[in-house]
Amino acid sequence: MKINQNIKTHLEYMGYAMVPDSDAFIFMKPGLPTIFIEQLSENRIVLNARYPYNSNASNNELGFLNYVNSLNTKTYIATFLKVRDSLAFCAMYTGLYSRIEFGQFIQAWEHDSTTLLDKEPETTFFIMEDCPRIDSDLMNLAVDKRFLA
Repeated sequence: MKINQNIKTHLEYMGYAMVPDSDAFIFMKPGLPTIFIEQLSENRIVLNARYPYNSNASNNELGFLNYVNSLNTKTYIATFLKVRDSLAFCAMYTGLYSRIEFGQFIQAWEHDSTTLLDKEPETTFFIMEDCPRIDSDLMNLAVDKRFLA
């Protein structure tokens, strides 16, 4: 399905770039998650994005789901959910294209996908990359006083 040219132009004006040579409608902007746009009908589109979660979310599913619920109580337009390996979020724009209304919609989307997440202290715990594991063989080496600093 073809996406509205006005929406493409508006996103480009706001600093997004469409991924070339892609069958899907994928838009990228530095500092924001990649947006996948799905056109449901002439006057409905859905924006989808996701952040992969780390092992803390996998090991503490109840805590992660509480975090997702907390985000959903504070969001402007997005709906957050846990998918297989990511924190996913989506929002639906309905109605005919209007420059002002679509601009407000994208501002709310950007708030939800960055500012809201930055304000939540649990974001760093569940979304930040896992720290690299220290080689367990190194941890098992015998301590020799000659090599202590």
